[in-house]
Amino acid sequence: MALQLLGDIGGEWVQLVRYDNAHGTCHRHTAHPNGTESSHQFLAVLTETFLDQAQRELQNHAEEYLDEYERELSNMNRGMR
Repeated sequence: MALQLLGDIGGEWVQLVRYDNAHGTCHRHTAHPNGTESSHQFLAVLTETFLDQAQRELQNHAEEYLDEYERELSNMNRGMR
């Protein structure tokens, strides 16, 4: 099971956040513009309720995830000049 948030970054759809339960653990992957991603495990979350919790979190924090990605991208581009 997986749920992801895509963002329109410069006219391209980019995965910003993905929630999944691969490998038997519920976790969130957060993508970064430099090509890396960070992962956060939810140890106390039941697989049966994980999708509902992930959907609520995305609804409540989608703009924050997009803003953070764009902020990182802007900082990365400034560093390249």
